[in-house]
Formats: sequence, C-alpha cells, structure tokens
Amino acid sequence: MVKPIYLLTLLSCLFSFAAQSASVYRTVSGKNVLSIELLEDDLIHLEWAMNGNASSGRIYTSPMVLRNDHKAKPIPAGGNTLKTKTLSIRVDTSSLCVKVTDIRKQPEYELSNFCPTSTKPDKLSLQFSRENFYHIYGLGEQHKKLGEINGDLSGQRRTPGSEFGNKMVNQGGGAVGNMQVPVAYFLGQGMQNYALFLDNTYAQTWDFSADPYKVETGGDAIRAYVIGGRNLQDLRSGYLDLTGRPPVPPRKMFGLWMSEYGFDNWKEIDVAMRDLRAAKFPVDGAFLDLQWFGGIREGSENTKMGSMRWDKTNFPSPKLRIKEYKEKYGLGVVTIEEPYVGKRLPEYLTMATKGYLVRQCPYPCDPVYLNSQPWWGKGGMLDYTHLEGANFFHDWRREQLIKDGVMGHWTDLGEPEQFDVNAWYAGVGIGTETQHGHRDVHNLYNLFWSQSIAEGYARNKHTQRPFILSRSGTAGSQRFGTAIWSGDIGSNLKNLAAHINTQMHMSMSGFDYYGSDIGGFHRKALAGANADEMYTQWLAVSAAIDIPMRPHTENLCNCKETSPAKIGDVNSNREIIRQRYALSPYYYSLAHEAYQRGAAIFPPMVYHYQDDPGVRTLANQKMIGDRMIVATVAEAGATEALVYLPKGEWIDFHDHERYQSAGEWFGPFPLYREGIYRLPTFVKTGTVIPQIVVDDTLLNIDGLRGTGQKQNTLLVVAYLGDGKLKSKFTLYEDDGESVSYKNTGKGTVNTDLILKQRNNSAELTIAEGRGRYDGMKPGREVNAMFITHGQEIASVAYRKERLKRFDSMQEYKRAARGWFQDGNRVYAKVGVMKLAFVNHIEVRWK
Repeated sequence: MVKPIYLLTLLSCLFSFAAQSASVYRTVSGKNVLSIELLEDDLIHLEWAMNGNASSGRIYTSPMVLRNDHKAKPIPAGGNTLKTKTLSIRVDTSSLCVKVTDIRKQPEYELSNFCPTSTKPDKLSLQFSRENFYHIYGLGEQHKKLGEINGDLSGQRRTPGSEFGNKMVNQGGGAVGNMQVPVAYFLGQGMQNYALFLDNTYAQTWDFSADPYKVETGGDAIRAYVIGGRNLQDLRSGYLDLTGRPPVPPRKMFGLWMSEYGFDNWKEIDVAMRDLRAAKFPVDGAFLDLQWFGGIREGSENTKMGSMRWDKTNFPSPKLRIKEYKEKYGLGVVTIEEPYVGKRLPEYLTMATKGYLVRQCPYPCDPVYLNSQPWWGKGGMLDYTHLEGANFFHDWRREQLIKDGVMGHWTDLGEPEQFDVNAWYAGVGIGTETQHGHRDVHNLYNLFWSQSIAEGYARNKHTQRPFILSRSGTAGSQRFGTAIWSGDIGSNLKNLAAHINTQMHMSMSGFDYYGSDIGGFHRKALAGANADEMYTQWLAVSAAIDIPMRPHTENLCNCKETSPAKIGDVNSNREIIRQRYALSPYYYSLAHEAYQRGAAIFPPMVYHYQDDPGVRTLANQKMIGDRMIVATVAEAGATEALVYLPKGEWIDFHDHERYQSAGEWFGPFPLYREGIYRLPTFVKTGTVIPQIVVDDTLLNIDGLRGTGQKQNTLLVVAYLGDGKLKSKFTLYEDDGESVSYKNTGKGTVNTDLILKQRNNSAELTIAEGRGRYDGMKPGREVNAMFITHGQEIASVAYRKERLKRFDSMQEYKRAARGWFQDGNRVYAKVGVMKLAFVNHIEVRWK
C-alpha cells in the first residue's frame, strides 16, 4: 500500500511534469495548487487555488482582461526555478511562495516573495514582501484626507467603498467615487520597479502599512500578473496591453462642455451657449441631465427613470435641434442615462417579460423591486450581464438617440448605487463557472454597461466614435471609450486637493480621461468660502488635466451660476479656457499616443522622472505628455506657488524665462500675471508644441469662427536651447468624429515636427503628412514661433528663401509672410503649407 504522503508527492510530481511539458507550470501542496505561465519576458501569470478551483488548462482570466492570447513560453521539465530573459521565478513547493527577481542587469534585485496565506474561497489572502519598494501608486479611485494634495500609497490601507467594492462615499459636503482598479505599481531605488495586477473582481483591501504587504479579497482563487519593465512607462503600457488601451475621444471632447442638474429645456441651453459666446468663450456642447427624458418622481413607480425617450414638451424636435446645434453653431449634445427603470413604464414591462431585468432568481422569477432609496422612483434594474438583453435595449432605445445625433452617453449611478444583495443576474464567467450573485457582478456592472454601448455602435455599423462619461468602472473600462468623473463632489478647495491626488492614481491605473464637476456639485459645501476664488482655481486645474472639461452643479432652483462667464474671475476664466483650446492639437496628439502605445497623457511627474527622489510623492504637479509640467493649486487665498523642476533646462510657458535645474525647487511664482490667474507651467528646452491660433472669433475646437467659416491656423512653437539639440513631436490629425483613425494610414495624417539646433541656427522641419482622412485639405496655414535663448536673430528663411523682417507686430499681422522678433520670441508667418511636402523654417542668429 502506498502511504498517503508518498502518493501526494508522486501526484505532485506527475502534475508538475505533465504541465511543464506544455506552457503551464503546476505544483500541488496539500489542498492547494500553484499555476504559473510565462507569457512574456516581463509578464508572469500566477494562480493559487484550492483543488477544484484551479484552472484546468491555461489560467482563467476575468472580463477585465482583454488580451488572453499570449503564446506562453514552454516550461522546461524538472526543477522549480523558471527564467525568462529578464525575470527569475523560484518556487517553494511546500509553501507555494513565488520569489521573483529582476535579472536584466547587475546587480539583480528581488521584486517580492509572493505567498498565499489563504486560498479558501471568499477568504483569499496574498502577502508579498516589501523588499526595497517603498513608493506605491495606482489601485483606482479613493479620495484620501481632505486638503492633502500630495503623497503616494506608502504606509496606507486601500479599502473598498463597501463590502461589495465600488461605491459613492460621503466626503467634504458631497459624495465622491471609490472605484476599484486592482493594479499597483511599486518603486524602489532609482529605476527599480514592478507592477502587480490582481485579476480579481471582488472587493479588495490592500495593506501597505507593514512588511509584508497584504491584499485580501473574495472569489474562488488568487490570480495575478506580475509585470516587469525598465521603467514605469513600460509597466503601465504592459498593464494596458492586458486590459486595453483607451480609444481616441471625439475631438470636441477636448473643448468646454456646459452641464448642470439640470437644463430644463432647449431654451436654457440656448441661453447658456449664447452668454458664453457673447463673452468671447469658445464652447463645444452641453451635457443633458435627467430632465431630457422628463425627470423623476421621488417614491413613485410612475417615474420617467429608464424611459430613454425625449420629453417632447420641453425638448421638442430633438433630431432637428441637435442637427441645428451641430451645423449652425458647432455644438454637440450628450445625454445622461441610468440603469434603473420605473415600474409603470412600458420599458419595464417589455424588459421584464423578456427576462432582461435583474431578477430574484433565474427566469421566470420576478424582477427585483428597488424601493429602499426612492429618490429616483421605484422599479427595476437593467441586467447588463445579460448580453442579449443589453443588445436589445441598446437597439431599442439608445440607438434612436444616436440617430438623433447625440454624440456621447453619460452613464450615471453605475457602481451600482442601488441594488438587491440577493439578486440573480444572467452572470459572469469567473474562474471555473458562471457566477450569478450580486457580489460577483457588482464591480463589473459598469464595465458591461460600457461594453454594451461600444459593441452596439460596432454592431450597427456606426462610424461615429462612442464616448462614455461614467461615474464608475474597473480595469478594462477604458478600452470602451469610458472617461470617469469623480461624482457629486462638494464645492470646496479641500475636496479639489483630494481629487488632484486621486487623479495621480487614476492615471497610473490606466484612466487618462478622469475629471470632476468643475466648481463642485454641492455648493452647500462652500460653507461661506469665496465661491469665485474656488471656481476659478477649479477651472484652471480642470482646463489643464480634465477631458472633458465640464462645469456641473446641482441647480434645480435655477439660482446658481455654473458658466465660467457668470462666476469666478471671468477674465481669468476666459484666458484659462483659451489656453486649453490653443493647446488642443498637442492634447489630441497625446490622445493618439495613448491609444497607440499606452502612453499616459496627464501622468504624475514620477512617471517620467522616477529616478528623481524629489518627485516620488508629488501629485499636485502633473506632466502633460513628457515635456510639459503644470503645478496645480487648491488653496484658499493662494497668490503664488513653488514649483519643483527636474534636472535640465525649463522654460516658463507664460513669460518664457529660463531655469537651469539640478532637480530643485524654484519660485514662488505668481498665480496672477497682469491680473490673470495662471497655473505655473513649464516646458523643457528642445520641445516642439503644436497649437492653434485662438482669438475673439473662435467659437469651438473645430476652428469655427464668428464669420461662420472654419479656420484653424496651425502655430508650431519651438523652445530653443543654448547649444546643439534635436527633438521630434508627431502631430496627429483626423476627422475628429469617426473611428477611421484606427485604420493605419487611411484615417489619420501624422506629421513629424522636428527641431534641430546648431551653434548659430535652428531649423524647424514640418515633415510631409503621412496618411489621409476623409475631408482633409491638401494644405493649411502655418505660423511658427521660436522661443530663443536670448539670441538676436539675423534672418529667417522658409524653404531656403529669406523672409521679410518687420519692425512691429502690427506690420507683421497685416502681412501674408514675414517675421518679427519681440524679445525672446520670434514670430514667423509662411502662409499655406502643402501637406505633401517637407517644409523647413530656419532661423539664424548673430
């Protein structure tokens, strides 16, 4: 008779050997199974599970994961040490601990020792040694202490909003999102780093207060990815390769959008737009809150919630009105929707009869009845895990809105806010079987909602890009075109400071498009503070890093101002928004880089300067791309701000003064310059930034002018240094609306902007445009501006032909071609450039 211990050992060896002959390493210890896949040199897939819950072949993935088609590396037979070109993985076959070491260069360094402390279903726990990794980022959205703008996750506990996970939580006189995105980034000394993506959809608690670090969660097994890389950029890109990169939003989403709770009719929207344009503000559209479908009835089953049909009394002829907005005024419309359906609506009856609502048990059980928070009414809940039902509802109700011309979908209450804890859903595939309980679905609910919208566009063959603004989501939501806003935040600067810190972690969690209600949703949270100061500070922050840029507040009384033309320092508000519009080609090109490469648009400084210890905990300073820094401010009475500049030469974006930094603090810099509020902003020497010319005539981001014509003169700004340098920025252009940009070479024009500086000259090359898109013009008007290092310019030539020098800005503006020097700024105007040609502008100095 074979003794049990020897039988177990034999089975373990046979199990491991069988798996190792393929692409999965497996070993058994007691009741537990460890599985490992080597997906790439810098990507390891791990699973710890009890017998019966372990994956039978490849390791299971959740709906958060997009890419599960890796051709895993073969596992060599024998031994418990696995290696890729960059990582070493050593397995303790008794404890099932996995020690991962980075071996890409000497000296090698240990990432962590990952040890399961519980594999019991719904009581999962993983510990991992701290080693030398003291700085931590990511894990989604959790607003920390009010007023604290800086700091990473070191020494903290990241807790869920509720026992289920995602939730709106009360804070600072309002409510903000707690949204779980289970990816954490760990930094050690210099460039030492790794990321851990926990592929688990249940509520999680991460504890970084002691060594070892620990995460506890529910579910059937611990499944995770360890991601290695040369730097944070590699790690984040690797994470997005797993969960999906964000598509490029419609270009109009980079402009100003007006919103409030709520516009009661078309006339109120007309007035808001008229007032903005009368005050010389560009604007691109309006978000419509629940009044568009007739509003709600508190405590009533006759509420309009879930009808998804226009209130034709207050919003008559919606298709014609939206067409007029677009064609005559250059404006777009986005409509809100929620997951709840009033019980007396025909939509409820139809969806319930078909089995497409969340139910009390499997069909034909009755739908759940939601009445515990009846502010919106009483009724049922759409089951977005029911793919057939989600498709039906999209085609039946949302499709008509798209045909009406709506260009985006504002998905509210999707944590979800209200639910039945005992509900039964069509279910999600998690682990070894389909799960139907609310706790199984909770954190995935908004992901499936977003997916139903994106897939509905594709299924119905729309060329229009889907855009979604959502209050919640999880890892993977970004791949469906979902932007996140922080919820019903209170109107005070301490809330804004906490939001700015949260944005750092959302950026690292893969959400480039994350913003807030500008000015705050709950004005009662002001508590006597200066509303004008609060609003303008908030607007400046949002104009720098929010997409979309959207003032929004509760205004059922029609007694509160939300428009930047009506509240705050109006002159400053105007210049803040104009700066955003001027930089729109730069922002839009960064969005293409985010889609193509997973590059962060508004990352914390540590993302690009992780070997600089001075930036590790800075959340108030944001990068815009990789060569621009903005210092955000959220402080009552603030008139100046210090700025930390990494090593190198930096140029003040506003006055073009230069600062040579060894990695140090500068300032304080004034927040008001010539009476206008401006956030301190710096550009690195050698940078090329494409802009558009903004003046009083600009109406929207597409270049519509007060004359009714579209005219977007391209302004290329080159920041010169004091010696030889070479740099490049790629300008991306497309039709701004369709998904054709995804077709390489057919829907996008890419133009390299190349700066070469020598000892006594600098050349700006605007290369030939590569690709094409429908509606593109063969040429465009281009101006250039060189920010010099104090050089006195002797000549400016375009395509080797010297341009005429003018002695005044007035003469320069009147001319079709020529140049003018004003201190350290050199302006050059060359007229229309053909996209098919390489164009050079050269400046020479004495």
